[in-house]
Amino acid sequence: MPFEDQVLRFGAGLIGVILTASAALSTDLAVAHMLALDAICGASSAPHCGWCLGAAGLGLAGFAAFTFAFQPVLGFRRLSFLQIKSRAIWD
Repeated sequence: MPFEDQVLRFGAGLIGVILTASAALSTDLAVAHMLALDAICGASSAPHCGWCLGAAGLGLAGFAAFTFAFQPVLGFRRLSFLQIKSRAIWD
């Protein structure tokens, strides 16, 4: 594996850790908000708060970063439609 791939995968894994930790903090704040309302967000008259949506979004983003960091082969190399194939115009 080339050095650039290792650096990219390490960076994606580090971002995955940061996003997952942020999702955990956001979940704690969402639970505290639900306890203050004495209701579950979205199930009562109170709509979903930003902490609930933030926890879900950050959790999914962390999962996506981990998926990118730990996949066997970088996905961009396998996608043939991203490769530019040159051909002569006058053929």
